[in-house]
Amino acid sequence: MRLQKFSLGFLLVTLSLVGFAQDTYTILGSVYDHEGNKLPFSTVYQEGTTNGTTCNAEGNFQLKVSAGSHQISARYVGFAKQTKTINVTKSLGLDFRLSEETLLLQEVIISSNTKNPAYRIIRETIKKRKYYEKEYNAYFCKVYVKGLQRLDKRPSSILGMAVPVDTGIIYLSESLSEVKFKQPDKFSEELIASKVSGASNGFSYNRASEMMINLYQNSFFIEGLSERSFISPISGNAFISYDYKLDGVIYQDSLRINKIKVIPRRSTDPTFSGHLYIVEDSWRLHSVDVMLTKANGIDFVDSLRVNQIFSPAAHGIWMPISQNFSYTFKAFGFTGSGRFVSNFSQYEIEPNYDLIAKYQQKQTQVADDLPKIELFHKSDFGNAILKVKESANKKDEVFWQEIRPVPLSTIEVKDYRIKDSIQVIKKTKTYKDSVDNISNKFRIANLVFGGYTYRKSYNDFLINFPTVLEFFQYNTVEGFAPALNFRFRKNDGRIPQWELNPAIKYGFSNEQFQAKISGFKTLDYKNWEFIYAGAGRYTSHFNSLQPIASNTNTFVTLVYGDNWAKLYQNNFGFIGYQKEIFENVRINAKVELASRSTMENTSSFSLNRSPDFTDNLSQYDFGNGNKISTIDIQVVLRPGRKYIDRPKNKFYLDSKYPEVSFNYKKGIPLFGNNDFDQVRILSDYSFRLGLLGESKVAVEAGTFLNQKQLTFIDHKHFNGNQTLLRNPLKQNSFQLLPYYDFSTTSEYFQAHYEHHFNEFIFNKIPLIKRLNLQGVLSVNFLSTENLSSYTELGFGIEHIFKFLRIDYYSSFNEGKFIDHGITFGVGF
Repeated sequence: MRLQKFSLGFLLVTLSLVGFAQDTYTILGSVYDHEGNKLPFSTVYQEGTTNGTTCNAEGNFQLKVSAGSHQISARYVGFAKQTKTINVTKSLGLDFRLSEETLLLQEVIISSNTKNPAYRIIRETIKKRKYYEKEYNAYFCKVYVKGLQRLDKRPSSILGMAVPVDTGIIYLSESLSEVKFKQPDKFSEELIASKVSGASNGFSYNRASEMMINLYQNSFFIEGLSERSFISPISGNAFISYDYKLDGVIYQDSLRINKIKVIPRRSTDPTFSGHLYIVEDSWRLHSVDVMLTKANGIDFVDSLRVNQIFSPAAHGIWMPISQNFSYTFKAFGFTGSGRFVSNFSQYEIEPNYDLIAKYQQKQTQVADDLPKIELFHKSDFGNAILKVKESANKKDEVFWQEIRPVPLSTIEVKDYRIKDSIQVIKKTKTYKDSVDNISNKFRIANLVFGGYTYRKSYNDFLINFPTVLEFFQYNTVEGFAPALNFRFRKNDGRIPQWELNPAIKYGFSNEQFQAKISGFKTLDYKNWEFIYAGAGRYTSHFNSLQPIASNTNTFVTLVYGDNWAKLYQNNFGFIGYQKEIFENVRINAKVELASRSTMENTSSFSLNRSPDFTDNLSQYDFGNGNKISTIDIQVVLRPGRKYIDRPKNKFYLDSKYPEVSFNYKKGIPLFGNNDFDQVRILSDYSFRLGLLGESKVAVEAGTFLNQKQLTFIDHKHFNGNQTLLRNPLKQNSFQLLPYYDFSTTSEYFQAHYEHHFNEFIFNKIPLIKRLNLQGVLSVNFLSTENLSSYTELGFGIEHIFKFLRIDYYSSFNEGKFIDHGITFGVGF
């Protein structure tokens, strides 16, 4: 009895303190089902407003309201809404006990003129879809997001390397953002508060924009979740992808709400399953409870459930007031789950007056009655779709207690307390050194995967050593030439401060020692400002982009007897500078001095008994002392490219506009004997074609304005391929073109198009659709003085065994067949 009195007294004192000297008061309570079990993640809100909250994992809530009489409602999917009227003069407690929703079906079937009454409801909803998507011109709101991820099971090691994480909560974060949106696609988010468990200086990666799924859109793409766009259950062509069933009708207040079961017609389509709650007559979404599974093409997680609750906001426009993502994952021995809970509040809405006048009854009168407001102008939006305030991670617990709409559960409070206290220990040199002593132990797997990395975590410093595959190199110029490529890096958190990359190797056949070093120093990471330099004596490819990798050349030389890599001796030194001078405009300038010499084959060894070795481009002999000095200037334009603006850095996102690069390279005759001027313009562009997949385009055109003195090294070389392994260069590469046969000093034009159908083709074929294969269409084009219209056509299949890609190509010139072949590569 004494304990009960103490608990009650403590609650009253707490409530009085929370509400003391404030204009608002706090309602604390829980939501139960009719049997007394708590309902986690229920929605509780103040009727007639978007002031609401979500229960935590324990079914408890807190809601701030002003003094006066209020109607407070609780909602949970599958249960009837409950509303209570309270008079608030102080902070108080309030519980809800919800009964399971009562579904009425018989009267609907009798009154319906269709075989399936759900079809009528969906058709009417589809008719109003565009209206509700464009019902507002703009809006502002605050979004609170809490993310939690648990790891329930983990392997002790992967590929011989210990797994450093433990089970339990591995990620817990809260964020508060202010969001601005203007039709059709202007979006701006400012992260004003961020809290990460166990990282007092860390910023949350919760983004409100990623929590805003809008089923009124025909389809939408969720970055990182799938390579395909998802089809809305109320899209214009929804009946092609979905079937529907009316599970019943719910009466809530004065509304008649239809509970519609959403059923994908094909299990492997990017479609949802679950339920939509649709208001009769107005045909708007009342709430949503749908999910995706692995069969629908999602990556990284096994299932994803989306729950949305809508409520009337300003001007009678319904907006989401809560949205929850819950997911499970299982891969490589890891098993876990996660949930992101989001709460939307303080809406300000600019209605779409013209649309309202067109669609509503008494259209013009209704629109005239609306107060004319304009929330935002174009100047309110920039390319930064998310801006993190520098003070976002400096909010104290008093602040979070004041603004947090979703109370912390017991386990979340414990996680914050433990990890925040452990963080103090983890920052010490003693702790970090002890962790390094374990992670720095050499393991056999380091020889093959990632190389060996030695870390000094307290100093944020690391050294990386190469793998065996990187070490073992062979070519006909040097013979066996083992190479050691090291990496020394100093970081500031996740930002590299400086890096050095020394490399050494020795050719056992030509008995030549090679060494070089390069590196960079960060001046301002946020503006991409770097200074970089390098020097050394090292063998280089005639094509500086190295279209055939050293490992690939080693393999084809030893196994097939082909020496496609062509090398020269390069004694060089360079220095460069890069900076973003304006938003989305970056300049890069480099000056280089070099002395270059031809090299001959010195080794004929091959496992192939009849090797087909060719000379090392001796027909382009330029002697043993070709000196050159060059200046290379590049200007890169990224119009409209969006980015995330954090206090110390930027994260660039995809743009709906092409990226364009202008290049000018000048051979200066002051030092050396080369005199030329080369200009190039390059552009690449990626865009989505809805359910058809994603396309990538890259084009390049260029010429030499002056070629008074020009060696073969400085010709324009194209990224060809003469092996069975796919060219590793992502852009501007060919798969059947010889490496150096068509190098040029005149004008040229090349274009590359690749379309990834994702699972659009193969998910329609029985049995095969279970393999999650994806189709790829490729077209490569080149026009030079010697090739008027060289074209490669290819079709490939990727995601074979999750990572393998196979393509078949045919090549033509002026429409005449030249060659064909198969390439193998990596295709995730």
